[in-house]
Amino acid sequence: MNKIIEEKNRTSDLAGEEMQVIRSANLNQTDARSANEGEDTTRHSPHDPPGEKAHTTLILVNGVEHRVKKGAVGYEDIVTLAAVDPSKQYDVTFENGPRGSETGKLVPNGPHTHIGNEEVFTVVEHTIKTLIIVNGTQREVDGDTISFEQVVKLAFGEATGTFTVVYEFGPRGEEHGSMEPGQIVHIKDREVFDVSNTYKS
Repeated sequence: MNKIIEEKNRTSDLAGEEMQVIRSANLNQTDARSANEGEDTTRHSPHDPPGEKAHTTLILVNGVEHRVKKGAVGYEDIVTLAAVDPSKQYDVTFENGPRGSETGKLVPNGPHTHIGNEEVFTVVEHTIKTLIIVNGTQREVDGDTISFEQVVKLAFGEATGTFTVVYEFGPRGEEHGSMEPGQIVHIKDREVFDVSNTYKS
């Protein structure tokens, strides 16, 4: 009788071990499936190993969904995902990030930010703004050059006639001078333009 009980206990112990092994194998299969989802599209992510086994999360870049490896991303990663011209400079901002980095800005070769599920990234081409003074009025213009026609329009709107444009306090090599129709000059902050309409129609 004792022998039968011992054999039953041994059988139930073996069954328990087999069940444990089967359960463990099933868990490993589940982990493998979830770990292989998505694609490793970022170059920087110190918290997970690179490659197909990296865990992923969903982010949006300029409204387009991307499944990327969990961890952290930098300016270069997001610009690559945005599929924009890498030779240009961009303003890269984010929102809906994880606690501690909910919103912010990424800069070239700057620090990375931890990413959260459905975090939103916006990539917009960086526009240089230059403050100039036209006929005594401050004007903010895009870029670091300006044409004769743009200066005239800032001074007189759509008025017609013959115009004279002179400038001073410009950048090195173009510190002062006059402009002719069709001419473009480089500008810098607080450069002064004086525009006069010499003939009004």
